[in-house]
Amino acid sequence: NREIIPSSKPQPIDPAFWPEKIPGKSHCSKCSLCETSYVTHVRDACAFLGDGMKRNIDGLEGFVHGRVQNLEDLAWGDSDANAAKEARFSVMHHLMMLARGRHIFDAQWTGCVTGIAVSMLEAGMVDAVVCISCKVDGDAKWSEPEPILARSVTEVMRGRGVKSALAPSLNILDELRDSPDIKKLLFCGDGCAVQAFRAIQHELLVDEVYVLGTNCADNSPTPEDAREFLRLSVPEITGSMNVLEYEFMQDFRVHVKYDNGSGSQSPSYERKPYFSLQFATHVSALSSGRLELGPEATGKGTHENFALATVSSYNILQQMVGSKIKTQGLPRFLGELMATIMTNVGPKGVSFARYSVDYHSLRNYLHCLDFWVSASYATTWKQKRHSES
Repeated sequence: NREIIPSSKPQPIDPAFWPEKIPGKSHCSKCSLCETSYVTHVRDACAFLGDGMKRNIDGLEGFVHGRVQNLEDLAWGDSDANAAKEARFSVMHHLMMLARGRHIFDAQWTGCVTGIAVSMLEAGMVDAVVCISCKVDGDAKWSEPEPILARSVTEVMRGRGVKSALAPSLNILDELRDSPDIKKLLFCGDGCAVQAFRAIQHELLVDEVYVLGTNCADNSPTPEDAREFLRLSVPEITGSMNVLEYEFMQDFRVHVKYDNGSGSQSPSYERKPYFSLQFATHVSALSSGRLELGPEATGKGTHENFALATVSSYNILQQMVGSKIKTQGLPRFLGELMATIMTNVGPKGVSFARYSVDYHSLRNYLHCLDFWVSASYATTWKQKRHSES
């Protein structure tokens, strides 16, 4: 039997003060570690404090996988066209191409994440699953994420579909700590939440832990932002239809899934190019994990040049306006034309995944230079001026 060790609970941070009172400030991804009694671990767990992700990955990768990733295959050639290598995709033990199996109604796409969670629960591999359900029922549930500690298949099925706002995955930690019946756990979450969870899992007194990582993309900061994004982007849908979910796809379009009111179990889709959307900060939200591979993944297009061109264009636009871009964007027909051209000439298959990883890495690197290095220079300059005066 496990012994629950009593402890004086630290004071969690009220989520109403996010992000101003949160240690990660504007970079916080709202994993909600700070909203639990485990807030005392934030400096060692948060992906955005101190050495951040480097600290977490360097310290945890070997522990989780038994070895660290192979960084020698960062460069690639034509012979590697359809090969996913560890330098970009981390440690790989066995690469599997997943296709749609038994249809899971209301899943976002293939339902493979839900299917894995259900299978592990049914097989007795785990006693509970941490997944993201919806806070409310109704038309806006796709934008209202709420983590749950699912103990049954019915509860796991509540986690179907992507919720397009930052999900507070870790605010179930205190509930988990106070649940002695849970000895084996499956945690489903994106990168930031997984890193924080791994950093504190030894405190949970759980015998076995499994982690199922999901893609981090397409997330609006708040449910209100997610709804506003769609309202401005596809007013013809949000004004009269029940939106189910949306996602940025490899064809450089936003795919909005909605119920057209016909009573059919097959949802309708609206596809809109995201060159013409109002918030250019959303252009970067590309999912590297969902590749429509078919029978073979074929690398096409020069992904390095494509990533550099995308980052250059993004930064030129940012410099032109000096802040987040809030213009109306391109006319619809020009957006469709650009999306079609980039889909045809741009990277495909695993090359698209490489492009997505490289683009986000370059963009984040430039952001770090702009946010931290520029701030450091500014502080040094002010101190110098102060000493001279």
